[in-house]
Amino acid sequence: MSFLKVVLVHGAGRGAWCWRRLTPLLDAVGVQWEAPTLTGLGERAHLLTPEVGMQTHIDDVNAVVARHAPAGVCLVGHSYGAVVVAGVLGTRPENVARVVLIDGPVVEDGESGADVHPAGDAMRARARRLADTDIIPISGRPDDRLSPADNAWVAASVTPQPLRCVTDPVRLPGGWPRDLPKDYVLCGPPEAFPDRPYLSRVRASDGWSTHQIDSPHDVMIARPDWLATLLVGLCANPNDDSRRSCP
Repeated sequence: MSFLKVVLVHGAGRGAWCWRRLTPLLDAVGVQWEAPTLTGLGERAHLLTPEVGMQTHIDDVNAVVARHAPAGVCLVGHSYGAVVVAGVLGTRPENVARVVLIDGPVVEDGESGADVHPAGDAMRARARRLADTDIIPISGRPDDRLSPADNAWVAASVTPQPLRCVTDPVRLPGGWPRDLPKDYVLCGPPEAFPDRPYLSRVRASDGWSTHQIDSPHDVMIARPDWLATLLVGLCANPNDDSRRSCP
């Protein structure tokens, strides 16, 4: 059994630490993965400056993808990481075999995360009120669906997010390719799914599959078992005759 290489792109304020419960489950079945921490975040927080923008983070992930060219990778983007995935797809489409977006914005060519996020205007306004800075503080506010211990872990681990990463537009000149397998994961209470942002874009485009889980936004922390099972099934190499269905 062989698998596509998985590249895990974390969300705003987070770092590679947020995948810590998922990656051993991928190791256990032989899925190779990389989880870069984006510049200025996590253990790379010392590199944070107002000049860090969306292109910086696209370049971070492109450096990983380039090491696996010409073989295609499965790009997995959580939350803000979904926008980074779009930017990587716009620059290295030939090296992307599949994309999986987890509860994040679905942007089109020329859009930023703030352009499509329901709280985009508020994020810009909040950041601009801060004197002479282009950094968005990430509070690590509690998620009432995470355990107290997990909330404490997240709150202690998150770091400020560069504003330009939220407001810089992404270049995706060809749009989301029709023939590229694309998966969107919705996290939250089932009754909220019909009104979720971005779902109409997914449903209006070709080639998307949707997956739903009654889980907190940080599904890789709350339900790593479910996410691992999903990724194993999605990333089984389609050219491998030994491929079998994932339960």
